[in-house]
Amino acid sequence: LRFAGYTRLSGKVEKVVRSTCGRDYTQQPAKKIDIFGCPSDIFVVSYQKEVNITWQEPVFTSVHGYVEVKRNLKPGQVFTWGEYLVVYLAKDNYSIAECIFKIYVSREFCPTLQDPFHGVQACESWGPQLRYKACSVECENGYEFSIEPPVFYTCSSDGQWRPRPINAYTFRYPQCTKAHQAIRVAEVSINYPTVSICNAAGRNTLAEKLSQRIELLNSKWNIYSTSNISDHSVFNISVQCFAGNEETTVTAIDMTVRLRREAQNFFNVKISIPITNDILENSKTGQRAKVSDVLENEILLEDIFGLEQVIPNGRPDLNSFELKERHLCEIGTVSVRNLCVPCAPGSFYDLTTHTCKLCMTDEYQPRAAQTSCLPCPRGYITTAPGSALLTDCKNACDAGSMFNISSGICEPCGFGFYQPAPGAFSCIPCGVGKTTLKETSIAEDECRDECPDGEHLTQVGVCLPCPQGTYRARGVHKSCVDCPPGTTTEGIASVRRMQCNTPKCSAGQFLVTTTKQCQFCPRGTFQDEEIQTVCKLCPPDHTTASQGATQASQCYSTNQCATGEDNCSWHAVCIDLPDDNDIPSYQCKCKPGYKGNGTHCQGNKILHQFIKRIQF
Repeated sequence: LRFAGYTRLSGKVEKVVRSTCGRDYTQQPAKKIDIFGCPSDIFVVSYQKEVNITWQEPVFTSVHGYVEVKRNLKPGQVFTWGEYLVVYLAKDNYSIAECIFKIYVSREFCPTLQDPFHGVQACESWGPQLRYKACSVECENGYEFSIEPPVFYTCSSDGQWRPRPINAYTFRYPQCTKAHQAIRVAEVSINYPTVSICNAAGRNTLAEKLSQRIELLNSKWNIYSTSNISDHSVFNISVQCFAGNEETTVTAIDMTVRLRREAQNFFNVKISIPITNDILENSKTGQRAKVSDVLENEILLEDIFGLEQVIPNGRPDLNSFELKERHLCEIGTVSVRNLCVPCAPGSFYDLTTHTCKLCMTDEYQPRAAQTSCLPCPRGYITTAPGSALLTDCKNACDAGSMFNISSGICEPCGFGFYQPAPGAFSCIPCGVGKTTLKETSIAEDECRDECPDGEHLTQVGVCLPCPQGTYRARGVHKSCVDCPPGTTTEGIASVRRMQCNTPKCSAGQFLVTTTKQCQFCPRGTFQDEEIQTVCKLCPPDHTTASQGATQASQCYSTNQCATGEDNCSWHAVCIDLPDDNDIPSYQCKCKPGYKGNGTHCQGNKILHQFIKRIQF
């Protein structure tokens, strides 16, 4: 029964009509924050370790009114070499918006490289605004790389070419060297089991018989030609004797018995045969075949190495047969695509790995095909592995400093940088908002937070206000900066250059603070310091010859009585009077018992005798 459609109600029954959820029709749908002028990525190239970078800040607007904007970095801040992510985050009561871009600061950006020696490069641009580069290199005809280069060298956002050797401050392409044809060799390995005693006679006999078979094979197929072998022997046969014990296990129902077989000796033969052509032709039948097919057929099927008719047990173990091909090159050269390539200058031939390796950063090598590198003079180092010249060796500076390639001298890292290793060509930045107590820091833990605006970090690690005449903004200046010449600040702890709005009064002057003007110290005063608002008074009864006195020694006495410049009588008293226009003024007054004008005083004889009687 559905309670719907009823119109008459009886008793305590209430009719509940269908309702709808309430809605706030005054609420507006949230709108996104509008962003204007969000910068693109910024690329800055500077040989200076620190550079102030500014940009036009983005503008955020919202129909909802106030927008709160936060940022992690600000325009005008000091940046060092590296990559930085700048984030602006804006929010109102309803939504959030962000502006993100990167700043790339580099010493140099994808510099143009010289072609390899006896080689060429082919480059293309790519990336944003085609700023990045990719290059491939190849050698001229008749030349090859002794160290195989990568397919591409690339330079992207950090401005550095890669791949590059470890510890390489500078980058250069590998060099090409003159190549010559390598000797192609077929290497055959096969065993000859024997029950005879292994000795030199047995080895020599086997080698002699095999040599005859190889010459017979060559007369048939013309495998090698002595005219192309240079100083190498026509072919090489190596015979080694091996002896071994084998154990066999026989299992019965009630016991296990180990039986030792009689020791079996065998000769291992290795034959190196130089090859002139890949396709050989039979001198009798005219048949053509590959070298590998000829050797396999003659050894495995024609049994050319079967010697059982000439020496005891001369049948080879065909299961041990192996055939390989390789190219032989002399020491100092490596095999590259059937060619022998001398190790290029700046590298050496490793006798262990038989490869070319770059000289270390304290070595150089100007010649090709060498088995070692030459050491730099003591206390010198190169800018990168693979140096070829003695002039590439630079002074190895102490830790906490770096060698400036432009100036050719060692320089301290400076505030905000450190370098733990000696012999460096650059210093490591502490990072934005960090600095150091000294300019020769050697460890990252010497980096610490910068002081607030208007303060600088002292040697003891305490922040103190910038002195008068200097200013500093956090993140912009590593230390307090002097005001422009002739100006100063009104006090200490200044933050901006615009606060250098006061003339810098020199010694002998004082600043009138109300008018911000310098005036000379009046007579009777002096000032031996700069940037003062008052002058120092001369001692009492002293004055100066003119305005602008700079030393206390310029104060002279105006009391002629005290200096003895008066002409009073010995029986007179000198009374100093104020000078009138630098004219000395004093008065001489005869002492009691004397009379006169003060310059000349005569005593009263009767009174003088009476005084003497009283005294005695």
